[in-house]
Amino acid sequence: MNSSNTPRTLIAVGIVTALVLLSLAVLVYVAFVKVPEKGYHLGKQVATDLARAFQFTPEVRVNERIILAQNAPILELATVKRQFAQKNTWEHRWLGSHKKIVLEGTYEAKAGFDLREPFTIFVDSRTNTVRARMSPPRILSVQRLRLHEFRGEDGWWNKITDEERAQALNELDAKARRNVRESDILDEARRTVEERIREIVLRNGAKAEFEYVDKVKP
Repeated sequence: MNSSNTPRTLIAVGIVTALVLLSLAVLVYVAFVKVPEKGYHLGKQVATDLARAFQFTPEVRVNERIILAQNAPILELATVKRQFAQKNTWEHRWLGSHKKIVLEGTYEAKAGFDLREPFTIFVDSRTNTVRARMSPPRILSVQRLRLHEFRGEDGWWNKITDEERAQALNELDAKARRNVRESDILDEARRTVEERIREIVLRNGAKAEFEYVDKVKP
């Protein structure tokens, strides 16, 4: 090798080495500083927006690290409320005598999430994905608001008793609860929470995923 080219070769090797080290430094910075920092910011912003929308803060994990603990001043998150009328007729016949009680009431059903169970937001800063993990929606309550009609018709010799009136009212309540269970209220509760979370996540420049588990993993 020509000795005159040695300094140039060393300089070239030094420049290449410096460029390689700089590239590695940039990669390390992006992988271990910039990307996680972006994930922390995304997680905190999503949590803040969810707190405004739902009045509670979910647990937030960025790359499996907990950055916010769940804070739920309310015990239930009702995402769907429905009012409906329910009618029931109770009848009894005995020796040709017929007595009847007709009841009609207004009820309110609520469906959503029990916040005594974990509600966790996972942020993957590498894929820019936010995954919400929660228990399936539940029917939170079915409440009778008022009784519109309470009409009793005695039979000829078998009169309506207080016990029979109470039984008719219990049957009305049971019928209302059964109709709620058989409705699509849980599907609507699920759609509502997903639409709201997806809107918040997309607004923050990420994509949303959802996971429902009866026994939420730690």
